[in-house]
Amino acid sequence: MNGTIAPATRHLDLPGGRIAFDDTGHGEGAPVVLLPGMLDSRAAYRHLRPLLAAG
Repeated sequence: MNGTIAPATRHLDLPGGRIAFDDTGHGEGAPVVLLPGMLDSRAAYRHLRPLLAAG
């Protein structure tokens, strides 16, 4: 699968800090939360975006 979905980085400000997340803006379904493990970043899931958006 060569197609990639360029996400928009968004931020959620909370009393304890700020969380950055990627929003592809595609699809009408429920949001999917993928949590990277230690020493990973959210970019680790970049290859899953097209598959999740298509499903």
